Amino acid sequence: MRLIFKIILGFIILIFGTIGFIFWVINRGGSPSPVSAINPQSSGPKALVISNPGISDFESKMADAFARSLASNGWHVEVTTVSSQTPTDLTGYSLLVLSAPIYGGMPSPALQAYMGRLNSLNGIKVVSLMTSGGKNPKAMAWMTSSVQSKGGNEVLSLAIYSMSPNDEQFGTTEAQGVAAGAAASLSPLR
Repeated sequence: MRLIFKIILGFIILIFGTIGFIFWVINRGGSPSPVSAINPQSSGPKALVISNPGISDFESKMADAFARSLASNGWHVEVTTVSSQTPTDLTGYSLLVLSAPIYGGMPSPALQAYMGRLNSLNGIKVVSLMTSGGKNPKAMAWMTSSVQSKGGNEVLSLAIYSMSPNDEQFGTTEAQGVAAGAAASLSPLR
């Protein structure tokens, strides 16, 4: 009887430990990272891509595809992760890209906290790039509302799915192609 009790207790500890780890990953945001330029030689308008890495690498891949496509289309692109140290002074940027996974039907807690720290977006153009297993209209509506309440100009609201099929956008249904195509549609000359 003691052996069975120890096995059951071991499984309970394992399950709660796993659940605790998942919640920690979801809520932690990214590790603080310095703002770095993908193409420091570019004299194009400046874009800041703020990414919130998720449990899987899907969000990071989408944010990277978006940022690299912006850079190859004439933007001076700087990237960082969302954390308590993410810049809130966006002076000098023409475009802000907010990229995060959706958990529990809402953007990641770390991105929500960042939006709460922002004072004003002062009319800056904003792209909301959310990743999810499937459709989450509540999260997308929250992002639009948050951007507008901070005085931002949301020029693109994009959800890319890892488990559900993506609608054809920008000539493709492939997730990274959708991200790259969306960025390419934002010519700095427009």
